[in-house]
Amino acid sequence: MDVTAEYTATSNFVYQFEKPQAIPIAYICVYNYGEWKPIFYGKVYSKGKYVKFNGMAKDMAYHIAVPKGSSYKLVGKPFIIDSLNHVIYSEPDLQKKIKIVVEKTNIGTDSWVKKTEHIH
Repeated sequence: MDVTAEYTATSNFVYQFEKPQAIPIAYICVYNYGEWKPIFYGKVYSKGKYVKFNGMAKDMAYHIAVPKGSSYKLVGKPFIIDSLNHVIYSEPDLQKKIKIVVEKTNIGTDSWVKKTEHIH
């Protein structure tokens, strides 16, 4: 049972594929322990044109993935669903670096960033 809506604001999300996909499901991933990990799957509709995910937490970074053999491959760009239900796709400026303070939000080994550690 998914209890996400019990502790944070959620939104339903529809992702339009750039090209139709010949797959029955797609995954929604979050960045965890240094890699994008699938956390849920959604049904692909309209002959592979889009996938729908219900009850996704707002203000979280997500990435869509599709099945590939016994694994998956990421498609499109990472994005955030903001508090107003706007979807903001990542457009990083690889020439500009900034210093940020990151607080611990998960538990477990390697789920935090050490002070003065550089993130690339």
